[in-house]
Amino acid sequence: MTQQKVMESEIAAENARLQSELIAANQQIVVLARGAEENVRLREYTSNLSLLVVRLARRVRVFEKGSDVAAKALDYLSRNGLMPSVLRGNENE
Repeated sequence: MTQQKVMESEIAAENARLQSELIAANQQIVVLARGAEENVRLREYTSNLSLLVVRLARRVRVFEKGSDVAAKALDYLSRNGLMPSVLRGNENE
């Protein structure tokens, strides 16, 4: 083989390697994007469930005055940073 043919062969091999690395990187980006979408959806579910727990706890306090279930539920949300707040706003904005 001539010197030029060897260089062309090496360049072609390098291009093929870089192309396969690019494809692999694109696949990883797609996986990460899907994970990010799922994370946002899970945050919304958690926020909605926390709000429902707070509403239920308030109802329990009204109808079951001696029960500590409401206080325990609200304490759990508070300790785990799950208390809904209008001040937090939307993280996506």
